[in-house]
Amino acid sequence: MKHDYLAIMELIRTADFEAMAELAECWDDFPSGKDDLIGRHWITNAIDCGSSEVVAWMLSHGASVPIEVDDGYSVLHSVIERSNEDKYEMMRILIDAGADVNEIGIHGYAPAHQAAVRNDVEALKILHEIGADFRLRTTVDDYATPLEEARSMNQRNASEAIDFLQSLEEEQEAQQAVGGNGGQAH
Repeated sequence: MKHDYLAIMELIRTADFEAMAELAECWDDFPSGKDDLIGRHWITNAIDCGSSEVVAWMLSHGASVPIEVDDGYSVLHSVIERSNEDKYEMMRILIDAGADVNEIGIHGYAPAHQAAVRNDVEALKILHEIGADFRLRTTVDDYATPLEEARSMNQRNASEAIDFLQSLEEEQEAQQAVGGNGGQAH
């Protein structure tokens, strides 16, 4: 059965929870499935144009993460692309729901690579708090870490991310030096 994609997207944009609940009751593929028009998961559509409240509602009504993506954008890659005020709240909601903080997506990037080249220090901090692996390398081109990728791709525009990642790297090296020498620094 085909559904009116534009009407459903308007429900998502306007956070019409009552209408979304009615739709979910009569259609098994909402919000857990994909739209009929372009075949994107409804949760991804909500990330792109909805709010953190809509994403939380969808997760509480059967949508799940991680999801199989065709375009290379995992739920975290998608939310890092956002410019809305609630993107960090949305990131936390998705991570709490099971989003993989190390999932490789577009350009062979993990979410940390995506945040680094976009100079998104707040996203990097959230990923660091959750335990994302900042040593992961891209799976294409230069096989770079997030720090290396930020330096090579967007050095001028990613200076804050570079500084943050560099401080994490230096902190890790200092901890290894202390741990590797019987607790004494070199």
